[in-house]
Amino acid sequence: MNNNFTFDDEKAYAMCYELQQAWNLEVGAFKHYRDKQMPEATLPSNVEPKSKEHANYLFWCSVTNYQTVADELFPRMRNLHEKQPEMFNPAHVREVDDDELASFVEQIKHIPDEMFRRWRYDADLFKEYDDNITNTHKTENIVDAQKEVMKFSGFAYKQSALLLYWLQKYDIIESFDETDLNIPVDVHVQRISVRRDVCDFEGKTRQGVLEKFLRNEYQRFFKENKEFSPFETQGQMWVLGSQSCVKNTKCKKNCVFEKPCKRDLYVEREARNLQKNGQEYHGASGICWVDGNRPYRPRNMKHKLADNQQKLDFSCEC
Repeated sequence: MNNNFTFDDEKAYAMCYELQQAWNLEVGAFKHYRDKQMPEATLPSNVEPKSKEHANYLFWCSVTNYQTVADELFPRMRNLHEKQPEMFNPAHVREVDDDELASFVEQIKHIPDEMFRRWRYDADLFKEYDDNITNTHKTENIVDAQKEVMKFSGFAYKQSALLLYWLQKYDIIESFDETDLNIPVDVHVQRISVRRDVCDFEGKTRQGVLEKFLRNEYQRFFKENKEFSPFETQGQMWVLGSQSCVKNTKCKKNCVFEKPCKRDLYVEREARNLQKNGQEYHGASGICWVDGNRPYRPRNMKHKLADNQQKLDFSCEC
């Protein structure tokens, strides 16, 4: 494999800006999907917000959030917590026999043997933290906290970073500089980054190699562009990826980008057909751009977007 990876900061900025603006305006894939509707946002009725139980609930959801559909997993976990809250208590899990634990993890409906192993191992490890996941954040250094979280089964870069972000987002732990952590790079981040030409490479590459490259490059990028939240951007890409660009060669109608993505055969074909009929193409979501101007940062990377720069116009009905 000859990869020769490249990362385009200008295209990354343009992508993040479009995502943020579409999110704020609640259009396209984001129209019915807000912060309060993110999968982890809704708590079980028997969990007090910002409590130890809240923190541990997010921990156990993270343990199971592996190769899953989050919109299905989290409602299932909420229901399980409301029915069997004791199984989210590490001290109780350490006391139950194998049959009871096996019966419980079967209800998660996701890799029961692996979930059994993780539940058992992590409940034992919890003893080192007084059965409270927030005790992994012992110092002000969030990177050290991530290393502690990664000791648990099921936590690599992505899950550990997401868990710490959630704990901060819901005011369970003190806030930290998000750019100190690597952005979680899932398949959606990888796919969209390649399709938007943010990342390019020669030949073929393995997912793990691309993931590592993007993790490092995005961390550098977000440190240099603090107007964007790496975790909010990752969440927006997750929503877009799961709601719109599920396949590499197909895009649904609720995309938020003005221009078709690289390799987006479906949208490119639609655009060509419209142009043949003398019609303008306004992007997969039907977005029009005021006077044809793109609300991007100027090509000179030293300048920021002006406050009076042209904004997106979502009122067009053509």
